[in-house]
Amino acid sequence: MHHKMRRYSFRVNLTIPFIFLITFAGCHSPQPSELKLIRFDRMIFSVDADTLARYIRNQYPEISPFLDLYNEYVLRIGPDTLPDYASTLRRFTDDPVMIEAHRLTDSVYPDQIFHQKILGRALATYSGWKHKKPPVVVTYPSGFNQAFVALPGILGIGLDQYLGADQSYYVDLGIPKYIRDYRNPENLVPDALRAWILSDLRPPQPGSNLITQMIYHGKVLYLLTRLLPGPYKEMIFRYSSEQFNWLESHEKAMWQFLAEEKYLFSTDRMTIRRMVEEAPFIREFGSDSPGRCGEWIGYRIIKQYVRHTHISIPGLLAQQSVTEILDRSGYRP
Repeated sequence: MHHKMRRYSFRVNLTIPFIFLITFAGCHSPQPSELKLIRFDRMIFSVDADTLARYIRNQYPEISPFLDLYNEYVLRIGPDTLPDYASTLRRFTDDPVMIEAHRLTDSVYPDQIFHQKILGRALATYSGWKHKKPPVVVTYPSGFNQAFVALPGILGIGLDQYLGADQSYYVDLGIPKYIRDYRNPENLVPDALRAWILSDLRPPQPGSNLITQMIYHGKVLYLLTRLLPGPYKEMIFRYSSEQFNWLESHEKAMWQFLAEEKYLFSTDRMTIRRMVEEAPFIREFGSDSPGRCGEWIGYRIIKQYVRHTHISIPGLLAQQSVTEILDRSGYRP
């Protein structure tokens, strides 16, 4: 690739793909598992910039809120009511790098998104647990910024974030290899589903301690394992078989360290980030450790809690007491 890489508006997130969220509202009856997919990533390059907004609002009125969000917060070119909206949008769609990325996206995802039926079933199952209607899925060119956006009834997926781990775009943007390794089409389904769950679950209160964050993220992982088939295990956790072996053999030592060093109840933001966010390793556990060990331990706690209490998935979704989960899990690695 010879063109200079541009970052449109937002700083590229180099950890977990960025998710722009708007709080959900309202309940709906569960719907069939067939995914409703709208390929906005194609429309933006095929419909003239002067008529794109009108076309979307007339033909696909259900995703008008997505278009507003995309204009304002993904590309940051302002609302489509601005006099220079079309010319600004055209600068994006005429950019040689964006044209090449679109061509590549179309070749990787010619008709459907990877494992579309599996994503549709998973979203329908999760929505059934919550007594909501599954979201419409909208694919879009992110300009290598937000991988996902979520708002009521709509899940947006930036397909240019999942073109293959070896894509030179990601190297040129300085994305570390341990993150590039999971930018493949087969990672799209678990990451998209994770984004939707994160947009729907009530997050921990600001200033929450490490164990609260561990259990919250562990709950997300547990839900993913219940929604996706076995072959997705490595993609859900983003661990290799060697990393899984390391975690299992060091689980007791990690838990003892966190308890004895009083990390579990720490509210220090940097400590929490080291334990639950993407990283090549965790310094407290050594350079052989994988990242997100705290998240994995949280998953182990949730798994034991469900096994010991036989709680239903809707019950687990409603359970907000970290103390209750920790005590009744009987977690003793």
